[in-house]
Amino acid sequence: DRNHIYAVIKGAAVNNDGAMKMGYAAPSENGQAQVLAEALELSGVAADSLTYLEAHGTGTILGDPIEVAAMSQGLRTGTRKNGYCAIGSVKPNIGHLQIASGVAGFIKTVLMLHHKTLPPHINYKRPNPEIDFDSSPFFVNTRLVSWDVPEGQRRRAGVNSVGIGGTNAHTILEEAPATTDRTGSKDPRPRHILPLSAATGGALRDLVSKYHDYLDCHPGISLSDICYTAAVGRTQLSCRQAFIASDTAQLKSRIKGFLDGDLMSGDRGTAPENTIKTGFFFTGLHGYDENASAPGGGDRLDKTHPDFRNRLDNALSGDGTFGECRHLAKGYALARTYLSWGIVPAILSGQGAGLYCAAAVSDIFSLENGATLAMLRQQLKRLLEQGTPPDAPEACALIDQYIATATAIDYSAPNIPVMVPAASTPDDDIATARFWISRLTSLIESVSGTDSIKGQLKAPPIEQTLWLTINSDKHPLWQGVLRELARIFVHGGRVDWEAFHNYYDCARIPLPTYPWQRRRHWVDAPGNLGMAENSGLPSPDDLQGTLTPLAQKAVEDLSFYRELMPRMDHLSQSYIRAALDHLGWVREPGRQFNTAELARQLDIRNRYLPLMDNLLGYLAEDGILADRDGSWEVMPASGETSGPDASALRETYPGAGPQLSLFHRCGRALAGVLRGDTDPLHLLFPDGDMGTAIQVYQTSASAKAMNKLARAAILDILSHLPAPRPIRILEIGAGTGSTTTSLLPHLPPDRSEYWFTDLSPLFTARAEERFNQYPFLRSGQLDIERPPGEQGYPTAYFDILIAANVLHATRNLSAALGHAAALAAPGGLLLLVEETTPQRWLDLTFGLTEGWWRFREDPLRKTGPLAPVALWQSALAEKGFPEFCSWSTGDQALMVARAFAEKPEAAMPISGERPTTGAKNDDSIPSYGRDLMLKFHGASSRDKQQAVVTDYLKRTVSRAINVAESQINTHKGLSRTGIDSLVAIELKNQIRDQLSVELPASRFLDDSTIETLAADISDLLANTACEAGEKTTAPSAGPYPLSQGQQALWFIQQTAPDNAAYNVAISLRIISRVDPEAIRHSLGYIQNRHAQLRAVFHACDGKPSQTIRPKGTPLLFKEIDASGWTEPRLR
Repeated sequence: DRNHIYAVIKGAAVNNDGAMKMGYAAPSENGQAQVLAEALELSGVAADSLTYLEAHGTGTILGDPIEVAAMSQGLRTGTRKNGYCAIGSVKPNIGHLQIASGVAGFIKTVLMLHHKTLPPHINYKRPNPEIDFDSSPFFVNTRLVSWDVPEGQRRRAGVNSVGIGGTNAHTILEEAPATTDRTGSKDPRPRHILPLSAATGGALRDLVSKYHDYLDCHPGISLSDICYTAAVGRTQLSCRQAFIASDTAQLKSRIKGFLDGDLMSGDRGTAPENTIKTGFFFTGLHGYDENASAPGGGDRLDKTHPDFRNRLDNALSGDGTFGECRHLAKGYALARTYLSWGIVPAILSGQGAGLYCAAAVSDIFSLENGATLAMLRQQLKRLLEQGTPPDAPEACALIDQYIATATAIDYSAPNIPVMVPAASTPDDDIATARFWISRLTSLIESVSGTDSIKGQLKAPPIEQTLWLTINSDKHPLWQGVLRELARIFVHGGRVDWEAFHNYYDCARIPLPTYPWQRRRHWVDAPGNLGMAENSGLPSPDDLQGTLTPLAQKAVEDLSFYRELMPRMDHLSQSYIRAALDHLGWVREPGRQFNTAELARQLDIRNRYLPLMDNLLGYLAEDGILADRDGSWEVMPASGETSGPDASALRETYPGAGPQLSLFHRCGRALAGVLRGDTDPLHLLFPDGDMGTAIQVYQTSASAKAMNKLARAAILDILSHLPAPRPIRILEIGAGTGSTTTSLLPHLPPDRSEYWFTDLSPLFTARAEERFNQYPFLRSGQLDIERPPGEQGYPTAYFDILIAANVLHATRNLSAALGHAAALAAPGGLLLLVEETTPQRWLDLTFGLTEGWWRFREDPLRKTGPLAPVALWQSALAEKGFPEFCSWSTGDQALMVARAFAEKPEAAMPISGERPTTGAKNDDSIPSYGRDLMLKFHGASSRDKQQAVVTDYLKRTVSRAINVAESQINTHKGLSRTGIDSLVAIELKNQIRDQLSVELPASRFLDDSTIETLAADISDLLANTACEAGEKTTAPSAGPYPLSQGQQALWFIQQTAPDNAAYNVAISLRIISRVDPEAIRHSLGYIQNRHAQLRAVFHACDGKPSQTIRPKGTPLLFKEIDASGWTEPRLR
């Protein structure tokens, strides 16, 4: 089955000795020994051939000696050797997985056999004294060593597992048989297709990224094996990507292009499997040349795929009646090959002679009959095109022969419906001579291609058909076939990949596994509002359906930039050379210099040294200079030409007119800028006019495309929200307002907040004037490089943050994203528009300003402010935006990221109520720690210092257990004062926070007294500077983890919130006058004394924790007057 074999299971045995044990949970020596002996017998291997044993190994005083004795007894049935078999357990590495512990040990042992390595048994210092390893077959391996065995012997291991109640299991494993090294294995196919899929767009991107890393680590791996394993060994999910490559280097390059946002690097689609219908369209004859060689002769399908070649040979092995239409056999063979790969069309069609091929594929008649009719029709058509009248004898003879042939055919009902191009439905008459005779009435077809056919089809199932064109007059090419397969796959079509790879020597190999997205799937208890105010905000993946087609259309619309950019680069060179010549640069071939030397020589300002490095680098790229390890060498002139005329470029590419105008203005003034004579801001905003800049960001073709994408994203997000749901948007660095302009008209004014922010008051003032017709807009200054809370902005508040071409201009990208995360509400979305590819024209325009170079101390960016999509994704994930999708239009990308859906501080109690603040806990006194330290270090003797600490501890403990300070005995063990574990943790944290002294919580639970603690703390503080007490955070209220029992009860509460089975109700009947206030006071006293009674339970990402409400929290107390109740009711 071509699977990768890690190990061989030689045998396994299971028994149960529960009836013979002294206790339900106790292990049994005899039962374990018997199951090992039985496993050895079933495996047919010698006991001394086992050189490793994976033990159950719980580490218990009783269990381990019994297990080692049992395993020794089991092996002694076949050997008396000592110390030859290593023993270990996976539990020190990962803990006890309870019912999964056996399979964990099994997996570990299989991997050991696969890697031929014995890992160390970690944390092993000395043996259990009850285990006599010296007299046993075992030794404990404590270091990583190669698993060596004598020549001719195979590595074998046993895996022991013990279940509570008496079940014992043992498996004997052996290393896998040797396989042929497949590194660099040959495959005749010149190209391969890698189909990948995932449940969401984010998971798909993560999967592709894992393949990129995999190729990095396995440079010599067989591409054929990679593609085969990914195709047949993975479930096909709805979000799909297909890559076509000739080798692993090309595959890695195309994967990188995908990760960088290049939509042209592969085929991509989103559709559930089997939702798309396919159709085969067979073309007619257009000057077929039987002897013409196809482009890339080795790429011909008949040279590449043996199944197609066999089908073609079989099709051509008839009685020789094909004549000049024998090439129709190629279309027939290709269709049959597609069918063998599981691609079953819902409909067939064809143009001219191709219709006869379609009928043959549908089994209406044989291919030979179809070829004969097509040949006669083709000959008649040629006569008519030459001007021969239809009633001429030679024409009549062909017509008679055609009619006789059509009449003699034994027709069958079509297996697949066949449609005539001009018809709207399949013709019911198609399996009759009458239909095929009628084909002579119109020899010149009006339908010319597949697109026409799609327009003709009216039935809804057919309108959604994905057509595969099968050219009858050309040699099928392997690359073309792969492209069709990719198109079918990404649109949700089914491909039988096993059949596709059937004729080649492929093997399954270990490949990257599925990248689980780790989303929260917790069901909130009734009444738990959770993050309800953020419900409805979609994930970035949810926007794929809307934005992916728009991005693909934008790539097509902006394709002229691919032609324009090289011309702008050439123009950049002209501007750079002209500026340096103007400043007095004399280019002497062979002369070497560094950037700083040239800057001093030409009187260029120091602030432009980074820009000069880039400009000289561009000249080196163009061969004018050569990079000589930190210096530049002038190269001999080689026919340098001036760049294209900027005016001509504006006329040729009007969509880029604003960029070209700005580029020309700045490029001509480059010399003045470098020398400090020209202010670059006057070039960007001449006389304060922002017109050109607004055009660059608003009316240029690229700006329109990105603004359209951003607008579509906002509208799609709004469509997910319920009608009354308010939407809060903040735009960072809104600048000229181009993005704002495209969004504001589409926001619901009655439920929108739009915060227009920028660092410059000039932009915010203009926004107030420009957008005054939108009452829901407010403007203000925001420096995203500073914490927004310090600037008066609400944190964890905004549903959507927008940053268009702004965050790259920050000093530290990571810090800026962290401040953006602080603004985002839980589950909020961040929309980024950024240039992701360095471009020369940007350096010669915006690169003239100092702000462009602020990135230089950013560890994430080394050579320029722009960052690729992959860097943005990783930086966003690190700062709290784990979900991410991007859409690229070439050099720009729209990126959408979502913040964590919940934050611990926003967690809600399971009752649905927010934790009540209650009375102020005055344990937190901001200056108390510092004052205490001053008092301590000001004491004149060691005894007085200890007295200061004793008074502090006495006061702190009295408040913690709600007992008067006068009742605290400093010589009495604290464990007898009523301190429980949570109070101990509170005391530990308070001392740590106020005194910077770390004590274990256990010190408050043993026999330590306040006096002994004070002595220990005094010793620790004696050499501590006074400043150590400056940390004055309040005693920690948590969160604390739940105990195992609490976790079990928590889970039951979530799944059955109304179940009272685990709640203990106490009923007291007092036969006397009842004082409700006294009861309330007493219960409140108990609640204040025991922190656990003030615990509130929260969930974050499905993980429960508990926090402690402060003392004085109002008691939940309900009073019901039962004075009129009858005795039965009271009972």
